[in-house]
Amino acid sequence: LVKYDEDDTALFVYFITFIAYSDEKIDEVEELAIKKVIEIFRLPRNIYDLVLFRVRLQDVLDSLNISCFGSGYFIAKDGYAITNHHVTEKCNDVKVLTLEKLYDARIVETDEKADLCLLKVTGEFDPVIIDYEIAGMGKEVFTYGYPQPNSQGFFPKVTQGIISADHGYQDDYCLMQIDASVQPGNSGGPLFDRNSGRLVGTVSA
Repeated sequence: LVKYDEDDTALFVYFITFIAYSDEKIDEVEELAIKKVIEIFRLPRNIYDLVLFRVRLQDVLDSLNISCFGSGYFIAKDGYAITNHHVTEKCNDVKVLTLEKLYDARIVETDEKADLCLLKVTGEFDPVIIDYEIAGMGKEVFTYGYPQPNSQGFFPKVTQGIISADHGYQDDYCLMQIDASVQPGNSGGPLFDRNSGRLVGTVSA
C-alpha cells in the first residue's frame, strides 16, 4: 500500500479479493481496515460493495455449469433484452447478470440469420436509446461488454473505434464493420455512437 497509486484501484481490488478468498468471509476487523483504506486513499465509496459482489458472484458461477458467456443490453424497462443467437443457441438454461444480481431469463424469439436473440427477464431495468439512422461509415463508436470474463473479470470493458464499412460480408447491408477491438464474450453487446451515446448496432463477431 505504500507504493499505491491513488489513480489506480487495481491493487486495492486484488487486496480485498485476496482477503475475502483467504477465509471465505471478511470479519469485522478486516471490514473496518478496508473501509479505512478506502477513506485514506479517497477511493470510490462503492468499490467495497463491487469487490464483495465479485467474490460472491464467483461462488455463484462456480456452482453453475456454464458453457458460454456473452454480453447484452436491455431494450425495454420491463426486462426485454438483446444478445446474439450464437450465444444462447446451445444453452438449456439462460441467466442474465447485472451488477445487482443474477436473473433467470427465457428466450422469446431468435433470428439466426441476423444472429439476434430476444430475452425476457422479470424486473425493471434501464433500456438503451436506439437510433440506427445515425450510423454511418467513419462515425466514431464504442462497445460496452464483457470480453473473456473468466480471465478479464466480470466488470464491463469499453473499446472504441470507427465504423470502417457500412456493409458486412459480401456487401451485406444488414451488417457493419468496426475497428474497435472485440473478443469472445463481447458477442451480443451494444455498439454505441460516441457522440450521442445512442445504440447503433449489436456486436456479433
